[in-house]
Amino acid sequence: MQLAAAFDIAQTIYDNFDNNTPVTRRELIGSLKYDRRLSEAIVEKFLEEDIFYIVQEDGRLLPSRPLRHLGSGKIARFILGGTTPNSQGGEESLRAVDAACAAVEEGGFEEE
Repeated sequence: MQLAAAFDIAQTIYDNFDNNTPVTRRELIGSLKYDRRLSEAIVEKFLEEDIFYIVQEDGRLLPSRPLRHLGSGKIARFILGGTTPNSQGGEESLRAVDAACAAVEEGGFEEE
C-alpha cells in the first residue's frame, strides 16, 4: 500500500506541475484514496528525501528535479528501504527490495 501511495502521490504532483495546476499538501492528501495517515507519511518521506518541496509563499508542492531523474526504482528503494540488518532475514529482504526496484525500473514511472 505504501508503494502504491508513493507512486500515486508522485504522479499527481508531477501531473499538476506539468499542467500548471498548484496543489497544496492538504489538497493532495484530501484527493487521494488512501488513509490520511499513510498519505501524510509518504508525503513527509518525499519531503525528507528532497524529492518534492513546499513553496513557503503559498504552500504548493513542487518537484525538486525533473521526472526523468526520479524513476520508479528510486521511489521503491526509499519506500521499501535499502538498509537491512546483517542476518539471513536482512539479506533476503535486501534481495527482495533489489528485485522489486529492478522490476519497476523496467516498466517505469517515466515522462510521457
